[in-house]
Amino acid sequence: GAAIASIGLVDSYAWLLIAAALIGIANAVYHPADYAILSARIAASRIGKAFSVHTFAGMFGGAIALIAGLTAMSGIWVAVDLGRAAPVRNGVGRGGREAWGGAA
Repeated sequence: GAAIASIGLVDSYAWLLIAAALIGIANAVYHPADYAILSARIAASRIGKAFSVHTFAGMFGGAIALIAGLTAMSGIWVAVDLGRAAPVRNGVGRGGREAWGGAA
């Protein structure tokens, strides 16, 4: 988790490479073990579905991360202010009804 968080916080290309390597090492340890864990915990009749759902969820998470990253790079975010959604552009936004053109 710390390596992933540091990618967004550092301003050095060298650290970006180091953090990416740390993430890769952690991933190399986790992913071979996760199928063994599933095999031990899931009934044989359901193991195929468990593997496919697990693999799909991992791939889907990677796709969502790409979409979220591209959205972040475009500068468009949606901020939630006390349960009210307000469009935010380039870090500047307003909360409440005035954000949607209504009176405050």
